[in-house]
Amino acid sequence: MAHLCSWGNAYSFIDFDGSGRPRSIKLLGPDKVTPKRLVTNNKLVYEVTDDKGITKRYLKEQILHIPGLSYDGVIGYSPIRMAAETIGTGISASKHCGAVFGNGARPGGVLSYDGALNDEQIQRLKTSWKEAFSGANVGSTAVLEGGSKYTPITISPADAQLLETMKFNRSEIAGIYRVPAHLINDLEKATFSNIDQLSLEFVMFTLTPWLSRIEQAMNWRLFLPHERGEYFVEFVTDGLLRGDVKSRYEAYRTAINSGIKSINEVRSLENLPPIENGDHHLVQGAMITLDNAVIGIKQNGGGETQE
Repeated sequence: MAHLCSWGNAYSFIDFDGSGRPRSIKLLGPDKVTPKRLVTNNKLVYEVTDDKGITKRYLKEQILHIPGLSYDGVIGYSPIRMAAETIGTGISASKHCGAVFGNGARPGGVLSYDGALNDEQIQRLKTSWKEAFSGANVGSTAVLEGGSKYTPITISPADAQLLETMKFNRSEIAGIYRVPAHLINDLEKATFSNIDQLSLEFVMFTLTPWLSRIEQAMNWRLFLPHERGEYFVEFVTDGLLRGDVKSRYEAYRTAINSGIKSINEVRSLENLPPIENGDHHLVQGAMITLDNAVIGIKQNGGGETQE
């Protein structure tokens, strides 16, 4: 996920055993892998450069490639590069804010003297003043002599909108990855009712698309053709979708009554031990198929005249 969120691509080398089954997966650096299509037959291959600078070519079946957003269906694009301007604005704002507060919210001022000073005196005076009254020494008492006078030029962070700029930029960067504001500790518009919904949407619209990409890539590369219908990779996000206790237990009750889950499956989700006979699936007694209803009527002596 770190490679996907930064580079837009995640590569792994699949080490197969003698029977053609994968026995290990080795993560590769995205900067070391280059997908290419051969000119002769248009087949996709991957060129991997190791730490010694040696480049080897691998077939697409040997590389587990999970791309992000892509225009050609092969190479994913880096979210950071696509949002470089937004991120660059945030870096500039952060540096500027650090410089402002590092100088005690006084980015500049005028230190004037009666008379004329040469270049060397001006530079020495500027250096000594900065060492004495900036950084950790901000707020110390200045003693001026020789008819000198200091006139500060102050710019408050509120006037410069530094805080607003940095806050807006944090939200912009979170939006690139579709992360809700409350997950980056921005609780200005958060309420008790909408945080639960936002957390649900985080799983649905942020995590699920990435998980689906990983599932599809693994199911296609890690199983033999005749195994794909029997084995599969799937991320179970039920634990992330747990709401409050009441809503969760109501969902469990519905799943048990409709036969979707057994009692032990529900207990497993709650980290509880299984119980005896808890693996049977239950259904409501009145909910039976029509053919079984007819059979039951005939067995009770109703004959074909009964409905």
